[in-house]
Amino acid sequence: MQNNNIPIIDLVFAGGGHSHAIALKMFAMNPIAGVRITLISENVDTPYSGMLPGLLAGHFNFDQCHIDLRHLCEAADVNFIQGKVVSVDPLDNKVYLVNRPAIHFDVLSINIGSTPDLSALTSGQELVHPVKPIAKFLPKINQLDNSDFKELAIVGGGAAGVELALSLDYRFNNKLNKSIKISLFNADQEILNGHNKNVRIKVNDILQKRNISVFNQSVVKEISLKDDKKYLNFIHQNSLSAQNSFDEVIWATHASAAGWLKNSGLKLNEAGFIEVNNNLQTLSYKNIFATGDISTIQGHERAKSGVFAVRQGMPLYENIKRFILKQALKAYFPQQHFLSLLNCGNQYSIASWRNMAFSGKWLWFVKRFIDQRFMQQFQQLKGMNNNQTIDEHYRKLATSETYQQIRKISERCGGCGAKVAGSLLNQVLSRLSQHDKDGIVAIQKDDAAVFNIPANHQIVQSIDYFRSFIADPYLLGQVATTHALSDLYAMGAKPHSAQVLIGLPFMAREQQQETLFQLMSGIVHKLKQEQVILIGGHTNESLEMGCGLTVNGFIKENEITRKSSLKNGQCLVLTKALGTGIILAANMQSEAKGRWVENCFTTMLKSSARAAEILKKYKITACTDITGFGLVGHLSEMLTASKCQAKLDFDKIPYLQGVDDCLDKGILSSLYNENLAYESIIEHISQKPLRYPILFDPQTAGGLLAAIDCENARDFVNELIEAGYEDASIIGQVIKEQTEDIKLFI
Repeated sequence: MQNNNIPIIDLVFAGGGHSHAIALKMFAMNPIAGVRITLISENVDTPYSGMLPGLLAGHFNFDQCHIDLRHLCEAADVNFIQGKVVSVDPLDNKVYLVNRPAIHFDVLSINIGSTPDLSALTSGQELVHPVKPIAKFLPKINQLDNSDFKELAIVGGGAAGVELALSLDYRFNNKLNKSIKISLFNADQEILNGHNKNVRIKVNDILQKRNISVFNQSVVKEISLKDDKKYLNFIHQNSLSAQNSFDEVIWATHASAAGWLKNSGLKLNEAGFIEVNNNLQTLSYKNIFATGDISTIQGHERAKSGVFAVRQGMPLYENIKRFILKQALKAYFPQQHFLSLLNCGNQYSIASWRNMAFSGKWLWFVKRFIDQRFMQQFQQLKGMNNNQTIDEHYRKLATSETYQQIRKISERCGGCGAKVAGSLLNQVLSRLSQHDKDGIVAIQKDDAAVFNIPANHQIVQSIDYFRSFIADPYLLGQVATTHALSDLYAMGAKPHSAQVLIGLPFMAREQQQETLFQLMSGIVHKLKQEQVILIGGHTNESLEMGCGLTVNGFIKENEITRKSSLKNGQCLVLTKALGTGIILAANMQSEAKGRWVENCFTTMLKSSARAAEILKKYKITACTDITGFGLVGHLSEMLTASKCQAKLDFDKIPYLQGVDDCLDKGILSSLYNENLAYESIIEHISQKPLRYPILFDPQTAGGLLAAIDCENARDFVNELIEAGYEDASIIGQVIKEQTEDIKLFI
């Protein structure tokens, strides 16, 4: 057999919590041949709970406190899917997400965390800021930095509420020198219920010294808004109703589970959390595991704490590995007591251990050392062993039929068009048709597609093909489609239809069908958005995944926008930021932050359809799309065809987040050196800016470059920005025409 990993089992991790991050790294260091791993997470960055108080107090920055999941997945050879899980079907082995097809699994692990319980609040839930999810909470805190609020209420007297109160007090009243009054509402008789008396004494003393009011035995029932004030109606000491007003309210009570779990078919406890056994398997299905806040170990109920999630990482990895290899699982028993270090916000910590309490600045530095050591394992990812080993695992993992398929892969040749089996293709097309309510999939059964051309129109046709640069086939399909259609929009054509060419890696039949379905779903999703029909295509087996489209459009002959119509004095407008080649290169080298890649894909997926409509409104004379040859390469084509010279305002050229950091490290696209050939048209510049390489960076699904009369340019750009092209900018001007001496001035 070939020495590569041929997937026959899909292992899916739903959620990017602590235990999943640990398990993923362990699988990367100790891979199992035949297993394809996918991580689904709503956010690219997952916070480490132990360092969040320090982040809020201002002692750490964002990157120090967050695990970059996309970075981890790239280094670990794991397929990362950014999406929100909305349900699980254990019988059909599917995880359902928002706005994309369901993901198939053979083995599933759930670690989606929890959110503060708002059930006690009968009205005014929209007026509070829940501390979770952290991705939504942190931006709100950053907004408060520049707000003139004076009074802050924190609801929740547990460790989370207390640490929030102390950290935000230090942030606002010390670092930012504000004068904020903070009040803490606690439903229990005393704060920190579950910690020992000595700890409570120390914390109460600190709260009093820092002028943080504590309302014990106070259950907030209603919140109303009047004159920009939020009024808290609460039951005090079980009977007395009281009301206080605040500018902002943060909710940090005990945890609650996701509502969709009730209909999942998984066994839950009374609070709605997934019940698991000591192997971390759900009680309902042996192939589904659950860890972290979302789970409860039957007979070993513990507080929802990041400590337990971290401790479950290694047992989760071990038991999933054993389950896949059909080995006996190992029981995990959570400890009853653990050392807790409470962060007081001012580089001072209190340790809680059984009935003992001790405190000091030295404890804060001990905690910082422990936390930073934990985070280093996710920040230093190079050198992980993700080379799969082909051995007898396949005999253990696969059915006899699948094992024979795998053994025969090396015998497959390129004859018969190297086609994917017709039955498999028909199954995928059938699944696509079930979701196709608008008739986008209109594949004819003849040998070739036939369509009519409207009267007085011409066909505009283009073709593009990509080898996979991202593990998510659905995302690849969307980007490839957006990129291919851009050529038609640049010429002013209305897209009509598309055909696809897909290369599928060798794998077991079920995994191959699922990969093709995900890839085709991404293509169809984008085609639907653009109102383009799919009329045919070709699939073949390949050493790696690839995707291409031939796209057809119609246009009236006198409405074609060409590269050769630049006019002297016109302004040059770019609709998207540059830098996709640099960011994708950094991602392949595990040097890109996940949020840079996320932003890069958001830009790539932005269709040029609306921009093309605006171009027509302003009667653009010349246009092209910026793709593989980079800005200077494609502008060179326009200048040559139009016999013009141009000047660029370098500081006005938009660029993607993370480009400067990548260039500092010397990261460039592999096509950069080839594109440097276009540098010959640039008039000599004495000092090249640091960002100079961006001029030659090849773009995937890049923006349009259009020429417009300068008196209309500002209105044109403003309309583009209003339409969602927030990076649209006037980047230069045509300065001379009817010249054979093609030059570009910077």
